[in-house]
Amino acid sequence: MFQILASTLSTILKNRQTIVENETNFTPKQKIVLLRQYDYLDKAMLKWIRGIRDRNRPISGTLMREKAVEFSKTLGYPDFKASAGWLDKFKKILGLTQKSICGESEDVSAEVCDCWMQKISEILQEFSPQNNFNADET
Repeated sequence: MFQILASTLSTILKNRQTIVENETNFTPKQKIVLLRQYDYLDKAMLKWIRGIRDRNRPISGTLMREKAVEFSKTLGYPDFKASAGWLDKFKKILGLTQKSICGESEDVSAEVCDCWMQKISEILQEFSPQNNFNADET
């Protein structure tokens, strides 16, 4: 029916509990379960990354590595090294990609805009109307 080898089926059945426990860690292209040595660190990093990305903030690889070292000390992993190889594997296993952030939605807070709108009318009163220009279009 599924056309798999008996040895493959045997391995799946033997590792059934591990597969079920790690089912949320699978990515679409992943064929094997990778048991991570620093599972709690990975979970803490992923939670931190999601929090930063929810606020539409960029995250560099260097920042991720520094935060991983900070978390590793807190979680009791004294031998952890946040190497470039660790970061590459971490991003690959969790399916993280580095993309540029576009848009203006989070560039300036609403409070700053409101404050600036009050100040701009005071500033514009110092100039004659013919010297006021709209410069938001190119």
